[in-house]
Amino acid sequence: MPCRAVLCWALQHSSDADTSLLQRLMIDPVIAADGHTYERGAVQQWLQQHDASPVTHLLLPHKRLLPNVLIKSAIANHQQQQQPVT
Repeated sequence: MPCRAVLCWALQHSSDADTSLLQRLMIDPVIAADGHTYERGAVQQWLQQHDASPVTHLLLPHKRLLPNVLIKSAIANHQQQQQPVT
């Protein structure tokens, strides 16, 4: 169950499983040029007004966002396991 292990680790690190911009579980996690994972909508809003990382405050070399499929999959697996069995 590597995805479950990744989710457990990510939940302990606020910049990975939940965004410091929103403080809730992500729906559409993306990786920015700083290597941190954010919720897409929140970081897009941030990047409209800033050229720097929300975490490090260092200038970003670009503003392209890549889907973080590992975190998205781990979150989906975790949510499935949390639903009651009928």
